[in-house]
Amino acid sequence: MVMLDLVVLVLVLLLLLLVVLVFLMLLLVLIVKIFHLFVLLVVLIPMIMEPIEFFIILLDYLILAKNFVAFRLSLVIRLWLTIWKTHMSRLIQLYLLL
Repeated sequence: MVMLDLVVLVLVLLLLLLVVLVFLMLLLVLIVKIFHLFVLLVVLIPMIMEPIEFFIILLDYLILAKNFVAFRLSLVIRLWLTIWKTHMSRLIQLYLLL
């Protein structure tokens, strides 16, 4: 009787271990999917920002003769976009190293 109880206990523990492992694998898959979605956004957003940057540069040359304050504001926006894109490209490089 004790031997049977011990076998049942071991089987139940193995089953519990299997359930925990499956749960951890599903959790790992979810984390990887979220990370891939983040990387996809990091790759797509700079591609979307390129035309916006072009129009900001065009706006610089149109406004230069009329309003110096707006020209400085567009320079600040362009500087922010450049820094942001550099930071995102470093994240992409880090992801590719993994």
